[in-house]
Amino acid sequence: MSPVFRLLSCALLSLWLVSAFAAGTVRPGEYVLTGDWGRLKIDQRDGGKNFSIDSIGANCHMCGLSGRLVGTTAETVEENPGDGDMVCRIRMNPSADGRQITVESLTDEACRQFCGMRARFDGVYRKPQGHCTGAGQRNARETFIRHYRAKRFNEALAALRPLLEHCSAFLSWIEIDRVRNDLALAYFHAGNPEQCVATLRNTRAFEHADEAALRSGLPPCDFDNYLPTAQASWHNMRLCAALPRSTGKNGQN
Repeated sequence: MSPVFRLLSCALLSLWLVSAFAAGTVRPGEYVLTGDWGRLKIDQRDGGKNFSIDSIGANCHMCGLSGRLVGTTAETVEENPGDGDMVCRIRMNPSADGRQITVESLTDEACRQFCGMRARFDGVYRKPQGHCTGAGQRNARETFIRHYRAKRFNEALAALRPLLEHCSAFLSWIEIDRVRNDLALAYFHAGNPEQCVATLRNTRAFEHADEAALRSGLPPCDFDNYLPTAQASWHNMRLCAALPRSTGKNGQN
């Protein structure tokens, strides 16, 4: 083997090992299941890694489990295990860039004991970036409120729109409609009722004529949690529909 070929082979092997190591390493941090149906937290302490998962399913059924992580395999640890308790084993497959982790159960029967009937925890968890993090979302809302109260409605819209445009995967379905309600009101006060109505047409409330219809379309707990948001959507729709056309204002009501 020529020296040049040997060097090239070693370089390629080194790159492969670095890539393989990076792809197989679960990095500490907080990850969000698409739609904010769950949160995965990885932290490193006492010379090892620990995990916790909290997720929610239909009708407010939940999963809650925690334990130790070795490599890409996690196991639950119970402080006071009962006679029938079994260890739940999970595989966590991280992406090469470390920004998402695919979680899957390896022992379905054992893992089911940590979940309600309509809840699961498996799926793709992603790490929020920039304004999609918890702090970024809070900052966007605070900026929106500050501009809205000062009647700078165009600035308020610019502050909140990115949450829908870029961060919907990290918001729950109820939170998304809350954002739509806020945007709709800002559009209304900015003199753009058409965009107000168009925004509200995307809410789940728009699919239901009234409270009775909504109740029949959602599980009881989901209905209770969503009802205040739906009522706001219905109110805003009546408000925006009553204004026949754009007034030509520049958001300085």
